Amino acid sequence: LPAKVEVLEGYMGYVELSLSEAGKQKVWHEVKLLEESGEIVKVKAVASNQGGLITDLLGLKAFLPVSQLSGEHEITVVNDDKTKLADELKKYIGTEFSVKVINVNHRTNKLIVSERETSNPTVNVKELLGKYAVGQEIDCIVSGVADFGIFVRFVDNPEIEGLIHISEIDHRIID
Repeated sequence: LPAKVEVLEGYMGYVELSLSEAGKQKVWHEVKLLEESGEIVKVKAVASNQGGLITDLLGLKAFLPVSQLSGEHEITVVNDDKTKLADELKKYIGTEFSVKVINVNHRTNKLIVSERETSNPTVNVKELLGKYAVGQEIDCIVSGVADFGIFVRFVDNPEIEGLIHISEIDHRIID
């Protein structure tokens, strides 16, 4: 049985082990392998919030942001109506999505998936980003607005979309 060492010198000098923690580590390792391989997997939406859908992937909570939905499930909201966005997202609870794992961070329990990445399997965003340098200025088009920032697409490469966090937009508090 795989086990994780919890305490080296526990009760009566015994090493304390955890089987459940070892199981969780194994699942996180499997998810990391999915990210590296780019394999398409099925997830089911179990909840929603203003930013997207919470899905279940191998028993872990995985976030599917609104910006990562494919054209088939894309949500368009007029005037940044948060209530309308929340209602539209709730409609997808219980729905199964084909996704790719795009970000895994076991330490922060962060797991992000993308349905959009599966719709064009020949495009590898990491490869596309290879032609850009840190600090380089890029012309972008705003593709979405949220409480926490704005989503933008690169003008010269629309397959690349990113988030500009609200704290990076201005030095003062903005609405």
